[in-house]
Amino acid sequence: MQKKQGLSMLFPKNPKVIPGLWESVKSQMIRNKMLFLIRDGMPCYPLESGIMSETEAEAWIEKLKKLPVVRFSSNRGITMSPHFACNLDDSGIRMVELVTFPFDGGWENLAELQKTLSISTLALLYEKNAAKDIVIPIHLPSWSMDGINVQEVQDGLLFRKVMMQTNG
Repeated sequence: MQKKQGLSMLFPKNPKVIPGLWESVKSQMIRNKMLFLIRDGMPCYPLESGIMSETEAEAWIEKLKKLPVVRFSSNRGITMSPHFACNLDDSGIRMVELVTFPFDGGWENLAELQKTLSISTLALLYEKNAAKDIVIPIHLPSWSMDGINVQEVQDGLLFRKVMMQTNG
């Protein structure tokens, strides 16, 4: 029986806990074309993929090191995308950086965008000391996710973990 590929195969890790990930992602940024969806807290229009110079990659990594929440996705110890970073505020987490491997269709490819955003938000909503709310500054139609409410808000998309009610 073939194992179903899906979101559960990627595990966003905290590079502040696993320091070798900083260098691994830097190498990825200078060797592979990458696509920024969010940069400096703003969605990227138009979407353009590219390879960073070593200087650009180092500067980007240094910027991420100053942010309170950074996660690099990996699968069996190998860095994959998406990678993301967030700021904290009174209402929860606000994503300020999101980078992934390029994909066809850009902003029109809702399935790929939803997959990338789902991976990112699931990691933050279900980890230890998880955030209650995550705002991603991208305007897309909301969609259904198990256990998570996704809704359009003024600042983009709001992801909120659905609290299960127990009868008792």
